[in-house]
Amino acid sequence: MFLFALSRFLRRFLTALPVGLFVTFSVLPAVVFAQETVTETTTTTTKTVTRRRFTFNDENVRYRTGNLRLRVGAFVPYREDVRGATSHTHLAGGFSLDLFRARLRKQSFVTELYADATDRAEGGSRLTNVGAGLAFRVYTGPGDADSRGYFGLGGGAYRVRFAVPNSGTDTRFKAGGKAFLGVDTPGGAFLELNWTFLEKERGFDTGGGMVQVGFRL
Repeated sequence: MFLFALSRFLRRFLTALPVGLFVTFSVLPAVVFAQETVTETTTTTTKTVTRRRFTFNDENVRYRTGNLRLRVGAFVPYREDVRGATSHTHLAGGFSLDLFRARLRKQSFVTELYADATDRAEGGSRLTNVGAGLAFRVYTGPGDADSRGYFGLGGGAYRVRFAVPNSGTDTRFKAGGKAFLGVDTPGGAFLELNWTFLEKERGFDTGGGMVQVGFRL
């Protein structure tokens, strides 16, 4: 009786074994594959979200990345005699338009067209600098930071108008440029320090430093 029951059990077990193995090896890879797919999909999605969030381009959702930058601030002439003839502080303003953006690892490079102007009149003297040219900005640091630093160089043509009492007014076009550094914030505001250098006018160096605040549109 015992041998009969044992043989019956073994017969049923051996009959069911191929089916069990088939189900096991059919379902298990599917489960593993599904998990790998989900994991890969999740990883890909995370990478995509990260890339869309932190890449400094039009897909950026953390930083306001408008192409137009408006700024206003103060200009201080380099030469003491120029400051004495006009004033120590001149009104400064300008704008720039981003033309091209590129990225290399964590650094972003931007090419821009810019226009800057300064003006101040006092005691019959007046100094006006108006310039336009091409500049390059380089952003440093990770794109997910609360603020992003940058620096750059630019060069172009400037119209310098310098009026001095009893000496008349002289207006000329000069070659010039600027070196600058600043900080961008995610909301669109930025702070920029700028040093403008120009060819001499009447033997005077009419360049100087600027402190400006601005906003990206």
